[in-house]
Amino acid sequence: MPKRIDAEVIFRATIKIFSEKGYGGTTTKDVASEAGVNEATLYRKYGNKEGLLERAVNWQMSEVPFGKTGYSGNIRKDLDDILQAYEETSKICGYLIPVLFIESRRHPELKGTLAGIVSNISGIRGIFSRHQEARHLKRIDTDIMASAFLGLLFMKNIIPDSLDSTSASSRSEIIDNFLHGYGEATEDSHPTTHTNR
Repeated sequence: MPKRIDAEVIFRATIKIFSEKGYGGTTTKDVASEAGVNEATLYRKYGNKEGLLERAVNWQMSEVPFGKTGYSGNIRKDLDDILQAYEETSKICGYLIPVLFIESRRHPELKGTLAGIVSNISGIRGIFSRHQEARHLKRIDTDIMASAFLGLLFMKNIIPDSLDSTSASSRSEIIDNFLHGYGEATEDSHPTTHTNR
């Protein structure tokens, strides 16, 4: 009876090796060894290294909380939910996301591998767009807005001590700073300036 191949074990091994060694350093031989399967099995099931990595990343990104955040109508709650989901996703994925972004610049063949991450970011842009419609956020390009907000979080993965988004007070400070730049101006958001005549 043929051995049952567990795709999850293969995907976890692929992500582990890729996160540690990057695209150029990742070999199907290393992945097969880590997963406890024959290298020929990887080629038969996934075609090549790019196909294997793409399936592994898309599987991983479908399993993380980051892509499951939604619109509540409360901008502070939604931003806090995004921060918490990103933090949980970072714990699950480790260095996968920053390594993938860095490596995709050097290896254009990885473009398809970004689909799972881009899908999750599209969800964030959708939340921002709904808050723009509700006049909670300024009407500017949601790609720029998402990049500004997620850039803070991305830095945490690159420089681990640069940002503590795990505590409620730290998350509140991040949200305050983001809303200071991108929040819709209201009478309550700016103190009244009095002049002497």
